[in-house]
Amino acid sequence: MTELQLYRWLKSTSTEWHWRDNGEHQDVIMFISFYDLREFNDLIGHTITDEEGLECTLKDGYICIWMQEICDYHDVNMGNVFVRKEEK
Repeated sequence: MTELQLYRWLKSTSTEWHWRDNGEHQDVIMFISFYDLREFNDLIGHTITDEEGLECTLKDGYICIWMQEICDYHDVNMGNVFVRKEEK
């Protein structure tokens, strides 16, 4: 997954995301609908989920997932993809 691929996927799916505190650091939390989950899994690749999988929160119709671990795995700079509203 590249920054451009993730950015395009976010735009094409209109997936909601927000910068939030995650422990001691800022992270992005995304809310991925079940409808978009297969395509998201294909985007991030199957090797990242082979061993331990990824932690997420299951909600009614979507999952919540922190993006730092996924972006680090793919060497994606989150600031280039998830532009903070005050930076626009």
